[in-house]
Amino acid sequence: MRRTWLVLVVALGLTLFGCKSDNSPSNGDDGGGSSSEAISSDANNRYQLVFTGDLALDHTGGLICNVTAGELSLDFSIDASSGEYTYAAVFPGFDPAADSFTGTFSLATTVDGSSGGPVTIGFAIGAAPDNIPGVVRAAGSIEGSISGGAGSADIAGTYACFLQDAMVGK
Repeated sequence: MRRTWLVLVVALGLTLFGCKSDNSPSNGDDGGGSSSEAISSDANNRYQLVFTGDLALDHTGGLICNVTAGELSLDFSIDASSGEYTYAAVFPGFDPAADSFTGTFSLATTVDGSSGGPVTIGFAIGAAPDNIPGVVRAAGSIEGSISGGAGSADIAGTYACFLQDAMVGK
């Protein structure tokens, strides 16, 4: 129990203090905000997403990954919820031995409602930086499409985050 608590505190500390972020998604129509930057191969708890279509966003930010009851979730709300958009992805049937998953991506806006649709992620497990005990790094690509009241878009990007060893059966 004490080890789990320490791992969670370290992972949370790295998430909150170890990542720089531009919190504003850019809407392609207004030319404002910041454009995303590709995440590096050693980035942690980060994502980069580009939405093209009716809904045009280009965003890089913080990320929390979790596995609960056999379901992998990617929570982009560290940064996205501070703006007019919030988004998340859920992948049921999580198997840490698989190299890709298909799930559902959902996006909500404060004005236009929500959009959602299928998304596929590439998935690979590697060592956490500095070999943090009890933690692994999950990383991969994100591709899919959404439609609904908030608009339609194709999604492409990358992600990297920490998971506890126990979440991936190590």
